[in-house]
Amino acid sequence: MEHYLHLVENIYPSGANLFIWEYRGFGKSSTQSTPNETLFMADSMAAYDLLITELNSRDLPTDQVVHFGMSLGAIAAIEIARKHPGKGLILQSSFPGLRLFAEDSTGTGLPVSFLASGGYDNYAKMPELTSPVLFIHGEADTFIRIAHSERLQSQLSEGVDHCLWRIAGAKHGVSDGPNAVAGKELFSSTIKDWILEPTVCPENITEP
Repeated sequence: MEHYLHLVENIYPSGANLFIWEYRGFGKSSTQSTPNETLFMADSMAAYDLLITELNSRDLPTDQVVHFGMSLGAIAAIEIARKHPGKGLILQSSFPGLRLFAEDSTGTGLPVSFLASGGYDNYAKMPELTSPVLFIHGEADTFIRIAHSERLQSQLSEGVDHCLWRIAGAKHGVSDGPNAVAGKELFSSTIKDWILEPTVCPENITEP
């Protein structure tokens, strides 16, 4: 989780309350289990259920949740948004699906247990989404190319609001990706503006 604090810091000034978690087998979480799709999704749904329980305990609305997924996290974000739409979905450097990724990527950092199964096809799930979607992708990303966000975007059903915020010079990581290139002020204000008015797309960054 500590590797993504730069991203969290760039979202926090938007004024949104953030809820983040770490999957088993990743980072400093339990290493007793080898990462796989089943545990990955089980942890994601458990985290969402915990969030809803907490919101209910504070008499806060549960329909204002905006799901956010970066890279591999798009698997969880899309699946949760498919079942629990909330207010919207933000996908940064979004993962297209394990098969498409393995065929196209110049290299992977995914556990073998993920690649071997070939499941969780985000591409096939896009038509089921009903809440607004903001795609954020760096044009210099060679790990997951921006073309994959374009493909995911093209699969959304008619009537679903969506935007693709293209950021020139941005790569894939937290330290060199869209949030880093855009900078904290612009990144957070763009997130805030889109959440408040998802029909208005942010202006692309055309120069790094």
